[in-house]
Amino acid sequence: MEADTSSGEFAMEDFWDARRKVNATRAIYHQWEQLEKTGCINNFRIAAGLQDGVHEGFFFADSDGYKWLEAASLLLGSSNPPPGLAELVEHFITLLEAAQAEDGYLYTWNQTLFPDERWDNLLIDHELYCLGHLIEAGIAHHSATGDDRLLTLVLKSAALLVETFTDAPPLSTDGHEEIELALIRLSRHTGDSAYLELAARFLDRRGRIKAFGWQFIRQTLRMARKMRGVEKTRRRYYRSHPQTPPVHLPARNRHKVPFTTPLRFLAAALSGKFIQQHRPLERQDKPEGHAVRFTYLNRAAAMLVRDTQNDEVLKRLEKVWEHMVDRRMYVTGGIGSLPMVEGFGRDYELDPEVAYAETCAAIGA
Repeated sequence: MEADTSSGEFAMEDFWDARRKVNATRAIYHQWEQLEKTGCINNFRIAAGLQDGVHEGFFFADSDGYKWLEAASLLLGSSNPPPGLAELVEHFITLLEAAQAEDGYLYTWNQTLFPDERWDNLLIDHELYCLGHLIEAGIAHHSATGDDRLLTLVLKSAALLVETFTDAPPLSTDGHEEIELALIRLSRHTGDSAYLELAARFLDRRGRIKAFGWQFIRQTLRMARKMRGVEKTRRRYYRSHPQTPPVHLPARNRHKVPFTTPLRFLAAALSGKFIQQHRPLERQDKPEGHAVRFTYLNRAAAMLVRDTQNDEVLKRLEKVWEHMVDRRMYVTGGIGSLPMVEGFGRDYELDPEVAYAETCAAIGA
């Protein structure tokens, strides 16, 4: 796209160039500082036994570190890598190597707080979600640098997933999609079809959980108990370590929530729509539920179509895409009109005053 200064138009490259410069010179370092400040990186040090402390942040906090690692790796592959960034990346990879269990498991929430628990709360927990982002970071790092150190770590985790989930029942399916598209990318990157097969099985298992509503309630209550226990653990730790200041996360953004939203969230959660478990994927014909989960799921399905050339699935995806763009997307391109649900409302229910329109959903779309 050539610039036309007489009409005020500019090259798309010019538009992104300024943002790339901010990312490379300031944002990537600021993000690392925030990951350190909020305890995300320390969680890996604690899991590795390198530092005393208590897990900070949400149960999905690992994914923030992995997404930083992916972005930083891509910057290392540029013609002019940011100074000092390679050292930060190597430091983080060293922490990951130390924190990863011998069999490839890596999830600091469980490793530091619930060391005897794995894969038992997948509708709510984010083990597979976090590992998906780790896999994508490993692919990015290997593609950008040629160094296989992080990829080796990733393949160890991926082998554990193949062993654990290839023949697992529908209940052993992630509540927050992401692992599916990561496995497809890993299959493309390595040529190993086992990852593609596991991704296809994860997709095929959706919407087939018996007594889903009861399972969702059971796992939600279990996570609530665990989180209350974690808060007590944190308070005890800081009482016994008065010299260590506790981590305080910023307050959440305030936003308007219609009075009917909690009931609508409950209905979406118990029916399975919130996490796209309400019916098998081949019968999901409209955008529903949590917008990030929806886009990650269908992005993986689209990637699988590209690799398998399944015209029937392609037709379904095109129909769902058109429904989303024509009826459930803001003119800005944002999707996910309902707060709390963090996702889709009814057709043309696009009130700008309550728009959630999460950035992750835009990336997925």
